[in-house]
Formats: sequence, structure tokens, C-alpha cells
Amino acid sequence: MNVRSKLWEDYNPLISLFVHVFLAMFDFQYGPFERIPASSNETPYDCASSPDSFRVFYDRLLVKEPTRVLDSYLRAPDIPLFLPPLLFTRLDQPTMYCFSSRFRMNEYVELENNSQQHPYHRKERKSYAMFINFGDPIPSAAHPGALQAITSLGPHTRKLAHDVEKLFRRRPIWGKAALVHSLNWKRVRECAIKTILPAYAYYVPNGPWGRVWTVDYRVRSPRLQAKLCISGRRPRADDREDTDPSGSDMDEVRDTSIVDAALAAMRSGESPLLVHASSKSTSAFRFSKTSWPDARQILYQLVDIEVPEVMEMLAAPIILCFIGSWMSAVSDVDFAELPQPYPMTQPRNRRAFIAYKAGLDSGRNYSDPVTTENFGVVCEYTAAAINPNPSCISVQRFHHNGRPQMLVFGSSRAVCLAQAVNNDIRVFRTLSGHKEAVTCVTWIDSFKGPTITRFHSLIVSASTDGEVKLWDAGEDSQRELFSFNVATSVISVHGCYTDALETQLLVCAASQDRIIGATLKLTLTDGVASAADMMGEQFCLKLKSYSCLALRLVCLTGPLVLLFAGMTAGCLEVRIVKPGEASIFLAGTLKGHVDWLNCLDCVKMYLSGEVDTSRVEGDHVLLATGSQDKQIRIWHIQLLEGKDQLPNEKGQLLRLPTLYLTKHRLIARLESVLSGHDNWVTGVAWSPVPWRPMSCPQLLSSSRDKSLVIWAPSQPLFPSVGADGSGDEEAPDIWLEQVRFGTVGGNSLGYLGCAWGNYNSEVYGHGFWGDLSTWSVNSEQRVTLTGHFKPVTSLSWCRETIDGAPLEPPPCFAYPPYLLTAGQDSTVRLHGLFYTGGSGCSPPVRMWRELARPQVHGYEMNAIVSLDVVRYVSAGDEKVGRVFSATSGFVKSLLSDATIAAHPSLQTLSTIAVQPALGLSNQAAVEEEEEESGDEEGHAPLSDPLYPPTESVLAEATLWIETDKLYGHSYEVFTLAAHPKGCLVASACKAAKQEFAQILLWRTDNWQIHQHLFFHRLTVSHMRFDGSGDRLVSVSRDRMWALWKVDGSASDDFPTFKLHKHSQSGKNAHSRIIWACAWSPDNSTFLTASRDKQIMAWNGESGERVGPPWVLSEAITAFDVGPEISRHDAFFATAGFETGGIELLAISLTKSTCQSMWKMPADWTHMGLPVRCLTLHSLDSESVALASGGDDGIVRIFRISPSTLMESMASVG
Repeated sequence: MNVRSKLWEDYNPLISLFVHVFLAMFDFQYGPFERIPASSNETPYDCASSPDSFRVFYDRLLVKEPTRVLDSYLRAPDIPLFLPPLLFTRLDQPTMYCFSSRFRMNEYVELENNSQQHPYHRKERKSYAMFINFGDPIPSAAHPGALQAITSLGPHTRKLAHDVEKLFRRRPIWGKAALVHSLNWKRVRECAIKTILPAYAYYVPNGPWGRVWTVDYRVRSPRLQAKLCISGRRPRADDREDTDPSGSDMDEVRDTSIVDAALAAMRSGESPLLVHASSKSTSAFRFSKTSWPDARQILYQLVDIEVPEVMEMLAAPIILCFIGSWMSAVSDVDFAELPQPYPMTQPRNRRAFIAYKAGLDSGRNYSDPVTTENFGVVCEYTAAAINPNPSCISVQRFHHNGRPQMLVFGSSRAVCLAQAVNNDIRVFRTLSGHKEAVTCVTWIDSFKGPTITRFHSLIVSASTDGEVKLWDAGEDSQRELFSFNVATSVISVHGCYTDALETQLLVCAASQDRIIGATLKLTLTDGVASAADMMGEQFCLKLKSYSCLALRLVCLTGPLVLLFAGMTAGCLEVRIVKPGEASIFLAGTLKGHVDWLNCLDCVKMYLSGEVDTSRVEGDHVLLATGSQDKQIRIWHIQLLEGKDQLPNEKGQLLRLPTLYLTKHRLIARLESVLSGHDNWVTGVAWSPVPWRPMSCPQLLSSSRDKSLVIWAPSQPLFPSVGADGSGDEEAPDIWLEQVRFGTVGGNSLGYLGCAWGNYNSEVYGHGFWGDLSTWSVNSEQRVTLTGHFKPVTSLSWCRETIDGAPLEPPPCFAYPPYLLTAGQDSTVRLHGLFYTGGSGCSPPVRMWRELARPQVHGYEMNAIVSLDVVRYVSAGDEKVGRVFSATSGFVKSLLSDATIAAHPSLQTLSTIAVQPALGLSNQAAVEEEEEESGDEEGHAPLSDPLYPPTESVLAEATLWIETDKLYGHSYEVFTLAAHPKGCLVASACKAAKQEFAQILLWRTDNWQIHQHLFFHRLTVSHMRFDGSGDRLVSVSRDRMWALWKVDGSASDDFPTFKLHKHSQSGKNAHSRIIWACAWSPDNSTFLTASRDKQIMAWNGESGERVGPPWVLSEAITAFDVGPEISRHDAFFATAGFETGGIELLAISLTKSTCQSMWKMPADWTHMGLPVRCLTLHSLDSESVALASGGDDGIVRIFRISPSTLMESMASVG
């Protein structure tokens, strides 16, 4: 530690004025300071003289960096040992700041009361460690902030966290010193260990476990905790709720108090007597890997340090301790082994399953934050697909301490931000602003390299209408800073800072026939960009014969900004840009590819203290280019001092502007050609780990051959450069394939792009169908990010019935089992809550994921409706409706064994469904095909998943079986509705004449046509049965509604309907297409919503309009009604608009009012595109779930509290 001289301006830090000799190791948490006697004539430099004053000598103290082994000068046998504290904080203290206000000595408080300055001021940092007193309840899980920190560490620190987890598998209690020592790492950073520990354990400051830093969260059962407090027994690795002990371990857990009482009796020779641990007085026992200390043993941190020197000293029968040290001078302790070892080697296994199967508290769902004062609405899920463009994903290259990297991608018109939560990547925020589909996005790299910690970053995005936007994106806030336009659709975009203060930014965008660049002046507020303005002129480079498909900017010394442009001619153009000027200079053209240059990426070398900078002169840039010729070329760009090229320098000499020509030279040479892909190379990405002269940079590539490959040189590109500058400059380097990821077979078209994730420990590849596939670097496939890549047309919550009887949901589970979504991407997707807990995922969380893809069709999907838990009916853009049934594998993963056993129909389902080649119907596989499919695919059984299904599993192994086809319509089926009892299904098709606009009712027992209903003249747009199933309302393009009622003489099992009432054209009717209809909660009234911006209520018997129409601000395209709002004379409703907005309404029929409770913020809307479907589901008396889908292809699930919205609205009013 350097000597600090803040208080003495004339102090020479190289001269030590005082020497402090300590006879024992002190704890410097609270100082160090010393008392100055009142009789002393000495005046302290940092406080006024007083009868009782103190002097802090922190600034005058030179301390050797602590080590994990005892130094030679500390081996005196009469000194009580304690490892030197790191950074002057208590070694076992889990806080992240210098002084802990919670544990403050009286003397230091007195020092503060005398208005004396702290010797060392450090800004307080957040600590998510939990302090648990001896009598407090044990926490069931770590703080969410600690978990977010542990899931976002760099690869080196993540390995440290993995080793810490291994130690906790061995035993649940550790002193921090012993834990650090047992890691066997050459060097452990204090900030790293302090970030890791709170995620795995909590801190006990007092009681018999006093100063025991860590107790594993697995020890969390209240029943076991009560026994531990009574008997004084130490927690063990098998003290957890998810353990399945057997044999002797089972017997021990059943009678833990008897075991401990027997041990106590064995030691004392007396009858067992249970006493409270805090009052127990025994000798101390050695804390080793195979035995546990007694209750008071952990008070003595000394014996918890498994250092050889300490263990030798412990062999002595008596240890002498000084007064005022860590142990009383009268304490004579005999150390011995415990008479019986305890088992402590059972690891924590990962637990993962579909949440509905077991049922958990619905309040544990992970939700998206939103900057609003209204807490009645929470977005729990956003499913969004990546636009099919090569440059449409990007990952931050900043290394945040305790913050996960953010992935940004374009989805329709939205810019989506995704983050990893418990190793589960999910969309947590969407940015709205673009008016057309986003084509490319990129993060702006720091000027000083990727090692700089930044909590805010800049994003550049562009769209098909030529609009380029600059965003400031942090974890908590995002905002648009600047935008400019390009004439045509943008193909690629990039930007770089041009000054070290990061106040100037150069942004370039490439379209079909030009490259446009703009220099922006950033306004910084507290180090964060708050505004941006154009600086100087834009430059515009018009391309004549070829187009630019990819570009990158890099700023070298000067500043000299290089623009690399990959052309359809197969060449790479290197240009020099002058920030703020309209001119652009062509430095040269690098040739080699023989087909279109699809992608490129560059990485700049940052020198460090490990080499002499004089040995590695100039600026160095590695550039990777990928082409349709299936090859990757690595180029080495060097900016060196001196005008002329040296004889031993290889490569092409590029031209420089006159300003640099006399002092510098720019050289480009081909480093390597990589041939490993069998199809077009679509993406390349350099590893975010900083490239140093002595390191081997890694390159990730993607291809249409369905593979991702990591490449790296066999040795550093500067192998000859050491600390002394010696070495062989001609040492060859060969770029080799390190790891290959991807899929074999299937119908996928390969990957469009790639990126590194999770601080170089994961790789991403996004496909042509909008999916994001994730692998760890050890080839383990991770959670997939999926969504519809075309408009969503229909939604349906699962009906909780089986065989016509209600399904009893699991306890504490409010949501339906799943949500079905249909889209114009020809797929039906099933979304549900997935539970993840166990190793690496503590505390357990539930997140919405895509759990199955029951239907992959050849036609665009128009409608879907759920019949029960295992059946649904769908309608594509064809004349046929199709009925699907779940497979037994899915049912086993969704329902409990008891539920399956209680319903015989669930036990006869087929195991797997397959889709024949060139066919549209999913068929049940025969036994031989099931075995062959399981052997070839190697997919984990759906009944016992450890992770949500990956993209390849979703596309091939989660299909449902098509059981029936519904023939009867003359044109494409447009809408569906299901009877609440599940006995009938209503369908209607597109129609331009009345004879085709009929409604067909289908019996669900034999799927025969039950009835034809004629009234409408044009396409029926929506239908809805009431809650009892006695009435059906339909609305149409003809601006009319029809009310159908059950004929009283008909059978109850399959009722027959007849036209009861219908609307009349005129001033009391809708003037535009009626898009939606719904019934009120009491089924007395039905409501219609139209493109004319009006909502009308109609009496369910007389057909008369109830009150005046309610006019909203925009054209309505989707509408649904929810339950009554508790404590209010109104019911809940929601409307979706043609412009993508969603409005929450409170409708009172008695008062004839329709109040707007809240409008969804822009980031939660459907980005200016029509909302096609809304569906509500009541969760409990206070909350309701809303699912929305629109033409942007995004599906969202909200949890809404209507009563909270009403109360907040009343308070504002």
C-alpha cells in the first residue's frame, strides 16, 4: 500500500517518519488510531488536543500485502495469530467499504464525536451480504442483487465462484480466511471474493457461530434450524430441504438432537442434557474437512485456518494470548478431533421443471422494471424474435463489476435489451422510436478498451427507412440522444469515440449506394451522455458499382480514424475519416476474397505493463473478414512511426493523408486464412477480452452451415516480446479451430450472425427464424431466446379442464398452465412458467419461457383456441381447421403424477409426434420411430427437463399430434371460438358474400358439423360464447353484430343455436369494421369494439344498446373484458389500438362510464403497429393477467392490479 499524504502537503512519501512495531496482529478495521494521554505534550496532527484525544496514523502506515501463509516474522510462538486484513477491512467482514457503521468501537465513535475527520474516506458501495444474528430466522435465499452480481462475473472470477461453490458442497460453514486459503489460488482479489460470497452464504456476527463468515443457504429448514439452536449442533451439508438421504444418513437426519446429545455424553461421561448453544461451555475442537468444531469453537478464527504453520502451533496444548487481543488471556484451550465425522459431501443438484407441475408462490415471477410511479402493472414476459439481418445483435464489451453484460438486438421496430438472470437470458426492456424494422444495432466500445467499468453505454441502431438513432442505455434508464437519416435502408452501422474523454463520437452508416458519417458532440452529466449535437459536416461517400455490406470504425493515435468497408466485390476498402469534415480519404484496398464480403470485425491492441512499449511500437488492429467464398481472412493493420517501410516489414503499405504522411506509415498484412466452414460465412466477432501482446485473441464465426466456430492462434502474435524484449521474431503462429458449436440435421438454415456473451464464457448465434441459440464455451447448450418473427394473430390461455371436468390447479398457483400464441410465421408456440433452482440458481426463480412449439405449419396461422389442457384447435390461412393433442412427454412435464393417474385419457397419449417430409400434419410416431428419434437427437426427455427447450428441441421434438381436420369452409378460416364446456367449437372464414360468411359449429366428440349459422354478409372477425355457453355473439366486417341463443328444446350436451338479435345499421351502430367483442363478468351485457374508436355495450337479452358509446382516442383493433374490480362498482377491460398502444379501462354499466385507468408506456406497446389480440385471465381477487400480441411479432404478459390502478387514479384526481 502506498503511503498517503493528503494531510501533509510537504510530506515526502518516500521517507518513513515513524516505525510502528506490533507485538501481535491487530485488526485495523476501525483505524488505526492511538490514544494520546492527557499529560502528553504531543499535539496530534489531525485533531485538537484534549484530555481524551486520539491520533490516527493511517497515512503513515506501510503495510505489506497480506498473504495466505504466515510470514517468517509472524512465527513467534507467543503471538496470537490472525491473517492480516485485506485493504484494512476485517478479513471475515462481508461489506464492501472501509468502515462498517454497524460494528463500531466506542473509541472510534468518540473520535467521530470530536468532529475529527476519518483517516480514509471511501465512497460506500452496495453490499448484498446478509447479517444474520444467532437468534434470527435463517434466510431461504440470497439477496437478488447478490445473485445478479454472481451471474455476471468475468470468466476468471466465474471460475473462482465455481471453486467457492465446490467448497460449500464439502461443508456449509466456513471462516473466510479458511475458505480463501482452501481455494488454492495464487492470488484472490478481495473485491471478487466479497462479490461471490453473499450469493452462496450469509454472515453470523454473534452467538456460538460468532464471526463465522459463511453458512450455506442450503441450511434453511425452520425445523432443522430449531433443532440446531437447541442442541448446539453445527449445520451440515445435508441440512437442506431438497436432500434425499438414505441409509445411515437418513437415520442421522431423523434424530439429529440424539446424535449431538450422544456426542456430548461421550465426551463428558454423563447423561445427555440438551442446552442452548449460546450457554454451552466446552473445549474447542479442530475445524477440519472431516470433522466439525463444537459450538464455541468458531469464536476462535485461528483454528479455522488450515495453514501448515498454524496447524503445527495448534499441536501445542496451550496457546498464550495477550490481553485485549482476539481471545481472553485466561483461555487455555485444548484442541482435539471430534470423536465422529459427519457426512458433508452431498452436492446440491440443479432443480428445474415447468412451474405448474409443482405450483409455487406466484409472486416469485421475474418481471421487467419500468420507470413509472404506477405500481399496479408489471411486465413479466416479453417474447421477441431477432430480425433476420446479419448485423442485428451486439453485446457490450465493457466489464462491469457485479453487472451482467447487455445484449441488444432488433425485433421488428423495437430495439430490445436482454440480460442473463441465473444463466437464463431474457428480454428486460424494449426501446421504441423507429418507424420501420430495425436492420442493425451496435454498442459503442470504450475509447480505452473493454476493461473500463461503465454502467452506461451508447447504442447505435438503424432501420429500413434509413433512420439512424443514438441511444444512451444503462441498467436503469434508456433514452434517445440523436438521430439522422440516410436516403435508403441501412445495411450496417458502427461508431467510435475520437477522444479519450469520450465527448466526440463518429457514427457511420452504410446503405445500398452510399456510406454516410456524422460526428457528434456529446454532453456529459456525471460522466453519462445526456445529449448529442452534430459537430461539423456530414460526409457522404457514394458507391457506384458495388455496395457495402459491413463496416467498422477504429480510432488510432492522432487521432486517425480508419473506416473498413466490406464490399460486394469481395474486397475490403480502407478509408481515413477526418471527424467533423466532409472529406474521406481512400488509403487502399485489401483483396483476397472471391465473393461478397458479408461481415467483418476488428479489435485493437491495448498495451499493458507486461511488456516494454518500446518493443511493441505503434498501434495494432486485427481485422477479420468473412465472405460467401466460405473463408475468413485475418488482417493485421499497423500504424507505425516513420515514413518509409523497413526491409523486414511484410505487408501492403497503405496511403496516408498529407498531415500524417511525413511521420507515420500504415501497413496491412494478411495474418491468416481460415477455411473451416462449408457454406457462407455470415458473422465474425472478436472476443471481448482485451488483446494484449502476450495474449492469443479469440475469434468467433458463424455460417450457414449451421455451425459456430471459435478460432485462436497457436501462440501470441508477439511471442518474442517479453519483459526484456528478447525472443524469436520469426516464430510461426497457426490459427486453429478450438471449439465448434451448432446443430446437425433439421430444417434450420444456419446462422445469420454471432456474438460473445457472459464475459467470454458463452457464445450466441442467431438464426434466420429469429431465434438466439446459446452455448457455453464447453459446448453445453443453454437457454434459447425465441419469439414470433412475423405478426402475432391470435392468443389463447389454456383452459384448465380435462375430459370436460375442471382441473384442480396446484396450490399457490394462480396462472393457467400455459399460453398459446399463433403467428404469421406459420407456428403455434406454447409459453409457460419455468422454475429454476439449485446449483448456480439461488434463489429459485420462475420465468416465462417458450416451452413447446406444437405446430410448425406451411400456412400463416390466423386463429387458435384452447379446448382443455391437452387439446387445441388452430386455423391457418387455409380452408381447413386442425385439432391437436399433446404428447405424453409434454403432459408428464406439465402435470403431476397424481393428476395423470386420476385421468385415464392422459395415460394413452403418444410419446412423440413427427412431421413427415413435405407434409403438414403432425403424426404420432410408432414405437420404432420413437426409439430412433430419441437415439439420434439425443434430447433430454421432456418429462424431466433441466433447462427450457433449446431452439433445435423446440423445432423438432415438441410437436403435438394432429388428430382431426375440419373440412367445411369455402375460404381461409379466420376466427375460432370454443364453448365454455368444451362441447362445441365455432369457426368462420374469410368471405365477400353472405353464403360464405356462415358460422360453423363443430361437435368435439366426433368433429362433425353440428350446425350452420347464417346472418353476416362479410367476414366474421370475432366470436365469443358467454360464461354459461347459452349465447354466442359474433361481429363482422359488415359492421354488424349478431346474438345467437340456445334453443331451449335442444340437448344440453350439444346445444343448438338460433339467431336471437342483431344490430341495425344507422346512427346507433358502428361505422367501421367491428374487430372484437366480449361479455361482461355477469354475462348480462356484451361489448363491441370497432375501428371507429368506439366501444358499445349491448343488453344480452333485448339487444338494446346500454348507454351512449364510449369514444377512445384511437382506432380499436383488439379488446377484452376482465373481472370486476374489487371495492369498486366497475369491471376491468383493455383495448388495443391500430397504432400499437394498449389502454386499461374501468367500465361501469350502472354509471354508463368508461374510465381510462392507465396507458401502457411506449416501451410496452407494439411499436406503432396494430395490436391484433388481447386476452385476460383472472388470477385472484386483486390481480389479472393480460397477454398481448401485435403485428410487431412481440408477445407480452402483464400482471395487473386493477384495484391499485383505481386507487392511484383516485388519489391523483
